[in-house]
Amino acid sequence: MERVEDVVRFLARNHTRGMSQIRLLKLFYLAELKHIARTGRRLTGADFFHYKNGPFSKKVINTAHELVGSELELQERVFRDGHEGLFFIPAKVRSPRVSREAAQTLDLIVKEYGRLSTEAIKDAAYETLPFAHSRMKEDIDFARWKRFAETFFERPEIRARVAGYRKQRLSPLLTGRARLPGDS
Repeated sequence: MERVEDVVRFLARNHTRGMSQIRLLKLFYLAELKHIARTGRRLTGADFFHYKNGPFSKKVINTAHELVGSELELQERVFRDGHEGLFFIPAKVRSPRVSREAAQTLDLIVKEYGRLSTEAIKDAAYETLPFAHSRMKEDIDFARWKRFAETFFERPEIRARVAGYRKQRLSPLLTGRARLPGDS
């Protein structure tokens, strides 16, 4: 399992103009799901819960704030719609120490979502099965998603269809329209 600070570093280094807290959280969350789908294992041990603005992790935000001053700068910016938000700006970000497998997952996330607006990334996180199948303030059940992904990817007809999905920006495997085992 990777260290949360190294995943934050990886994402920060790929957003040289900075990224909002919302963007960081959603990219991190989507990376967790992508890593489970690719490897069957969690990327980190960070807990996420269902929040009104999408998946939220105290561990991820606290870790990013711990890097402020040494590796990140924190700026308050005004968004186009007039509200204010905090942005993490890379300063002297150390090289993240992540496994090759984790780097591949994170590269895929940056490639798939990096150029999308924060609102589009937020929408993608909202539509994921684990978020869609959780309730406000409830922990997001990554173990349940892992069981679903394992069952899902064991079927050859599904693996064949997945190959075609890779060309799409938002993978249908992560949308909230499907049912998880045990749902009625």
